[in-house]
Amino acid sequence: MITITTCRAGIACGLLALALARPAMGQSDPALDRGRRLTGWLLEGNADSLHARMSPTFRTQIGGVEGLRKFLDQVARLGDETGEPQEVVYQEAGLVSYYRIGSFQTLPGGTIHWIWDSAGTVQGMLVRPTPQPAPSEVADRETRTTLRLPFDGQAYVAWGGRQAHQNYHVESADQRFAYDFFLLDQGRIRRGSGTRNEDYACFGRPILAPAAGTVKAAVDSVPDNAPQRMNPRVPPGNHVIIDHGRGEFSVLAHLQRGSVRVRPGDRLDAGTPVGMCGNSGNSSAPHLHYHLQTRPRAGEGVGLPARFHRYRANGREVPTGEPVRGQTVQSAHH
Repeated sequence: MITITTCRAGIACGLLALALARPAMGQSDPALDRGRRLTGWLLEGNADSLHARMSPTFRTQIGGVEGLRKFLDQVARLGDETGEPQEVVYQEAGLVSYYRIGSFQTLPGGTIHWIWDSAGTVQGMLVRPTPQPAPSEVADRETRTTLRLPFDGQAYVAWGGRQAHQNYHVESADQRFAYDFFLLDQGRIRRGSGTRNEDYACFGRPILAPAAGTVKAAVDSVPDNAPQRMNPRVPPGNHVIIDHGRGEFSVLAHLQRGSVRVRPGDRLDAGTPVGMCGNSGNSSAPHLHYHLQTRPRAGEGVGLPARFHRYRANGREVPTGEPVRGQTVQSAHH
């Protein structure tokens, strides 16, 4: 497997890309055409054409053209594609992510994933068995707590949904239905180079209790990471866990150090500020990780579907729903 993506251990919330995304489907989409062409070269073993379109960094990581040829030899062992693949493209300002989900003669379920920039230069590639969502006995369960989005203003859903290409969290039982949100400033996730936490619209923005409840855990001492660096020793970083009753606990993770203003035992109303968005723990850029679970400690219990009430997704009113990757969402509670 070749992969140039972020670490995914514990609550690992790295960015695939830092900009607004939209799913794009259709036979004439240029991104689909490019993804198909790259995949064709991959399956044909055309190392020269692929190497010519890779970024210098990726060429080094893959071991140059000789390393690429060795990798293509491994891919050839998969055999021909069988059946019709599913194709999904996320268009992101500066980056495009193409997923091809199908089967091969020796791999019943496989995913090919390409990432390229606006110039068409390949920045990353992954070939792997298609990730399978963790088994769940609660996938059809209705959320008992009336949840609002845990922030005001607009946010981009970087990871959310029930399929692996929408949400890498689906592989973890405790985070099966988790979300990563990036708060926006005039439609942008960041300004500047992105080398400072302060470049991100999220950083320092208030994070709110999504519903009434009692604080069960509050951690405030984990340092914020520099962007693109992660702290796997304390995966959730600074975080707050709220008991909403009826076996539902909200986890709000990666908060800014020194910003957590609640303590265990505090009784909160929906919309009460609990801290500021940060970049602590196993996180590569400032954002909010949120999920609902069955236990009062991070990393324990079973993940629960988290359906939010009264919000807008891409400008449309949603009475109750689950945000998915690529949407811009905004609470209607203010």
